[in-house]
Formats: sequence, C-alpha cells, structure tokens
Amino acid sequence: MTDAVQIANEIADRFDASPKIRVTQQQAEDAINEASTGLQESELSFSQICKENERINAILDNIRQQSSGLQDTFDQIDDLEKFINHVANTFNQVSDSVSSMERSVMTSSGLSMGPIPMSFKFLSGPPTNVDAQTYFPPPGEVDIADTSKFFSSEKNNV
Repeated sequence: MTDAVQIANEIADRFDASPKIRVTQQQAEDAINEASTGLQESELSFSQICKENERINAILDNIRQQSSGLQDTFDQIDDLEKFINHVANTFNQVSDSVSSMERSVMTSSGLSMGPIPMSFKFLSGPPTNVDAQTYFPPPGEVDIADTSKFFSSEKNNV
C-alpha cells in the first residue's frame, strides 16, 4: 500500500495546480505592476505636456499682441511717410510759387538776374516806368497739410 500511496501522491503532485497557479499569479502581478508604473509615467508626461502647452499658448498670445502692436507701428510709419511726402510736395509748390513771384518782380522792376549782383543793379538807374502800378500774379494755390488726416486722435490712441 505504500506503493499505492506513493503513486497517489505522485499523481496528486502532477495534477496539483497550485505551484503553476502561483507562478502565473506572480507573472500577472508583475505585469500589473509594470502597467501601473507605465500608467503613472504616462500620467506624469501628460501633465507636463499640458503645462508646456499652457506656457506655449501664453507665449503665442503675447506674440499675437506684439504682432498687432507692430502692425499699428507700421501703419503709423506709413502715415508719417505720407505726411512727409505731402509736406515735401507743399514745400516744392511754395518754392515754385516764390520763384515765379521773384521772376515777376524782377521782370516788372526792370531788374534781371544776370551776372551783376543785385546791390549794383540799383546803381544802374531807376526803373523805367515808375508811375505805373506793376502787376504781380497771385501765388499759386498750395495745399497745406491737414495733420488730422494723417494723425487722427483715433490712430494715436491705439
């Protein structure tokens, strides 16, 4: 009977699932622990990505605001350039008008703009027709810059 008990024990050991279950259970626990660690690392990475995303969005908002301000500055520079060009044109018109009036005065008074200096021309004799009123053409019309067209308070308050 001892042989029968021994054979029974051997058969029981062969069919005993508890050592196999323990190994499988340990493998499952190891896999769960690895998955839990991976999940925690993923959660930490996700949290860091969210914080970095918020920081980048704040930087982008700041860049957008500065870009808008930069565009306003460019617009002001364009307005200033238009104003400077308008003032230059006005100056040229006034200069042309003054030159025209000077030529008229010189022609009407008998003076010429030759090589003789102006101070010596008066010594050459009086003008020929002193009693007659000389005609001087009116100066040409000049468009004076209206700064409100270029620098309105609405634009400056931006």
